[in-house]
Amino acid sequence: MDVLFYGHSVGGIFYDIFLAVVSVALMWVLTTWHKKMPVVIKVVFGYVTLLFFPNALYLATEFRHLFDGMVRSIDAMSIVTLGAISLLGLALAVAANLVALRKLPNPSRLCVTAALGLSFLAAWGTALGLLRLHSVDGLTFQVGILFASVKIISSWKWLLLVTTMAVLLFYATLVSDVVLKKRSPTTRGN
Repeated sequence: MDVLFYGHSVGGIFYDIFLAVVSVALMWVLTTWHKKMPVVIKVVFGYVTLLFFPNALYLATEFRHLFDGMVRSIDAMSIVTLGAISLLGLALAVAANLVALRKLPNPSRLCVTAALGLSFLAAWGTALGLLRLHSVDGLTFQVGILFASVKIISSWKWLLLVTTMAVLLFYATLVSDVVLKKRSPTTRGN
């Protein structure tokens, strides 16, 4: 018997959290060890990191279950629980962006451009996840990703969702970066 947790099995929600943490860990490994990796390994590892990158922002969409009928009754516990999981997802998505940005020179327009690009990629991948494509599909089902991307492009609702998530993550990343710089005596790029 599988215990349900707001529309998920309990194992399913822990798996989603695990994948979100993996996205941050892969980004950390890639940005920390990229100089020691051979080019082929760097490209393969970079591709795998890119496939898992949206999982953190996808976790931030758990709040949607309050509105999609998966939660039987909307009460304080469901709001707090799904809200906390969504905030955890947003925090992990910001962390993944900040880990990627820490190797860029500071201050730099490149940092802002990179933060915007990473935020857009995470939002696009999250929309693909909401269309039921998973990280592994990037390895096995590229045609499905192409068709799902066409669906996103052809719908103003999906484009609005991607844009909203990207802007939210972008500004959360920039604000977090500014706050962390004020607290830390070290600088990025070292």
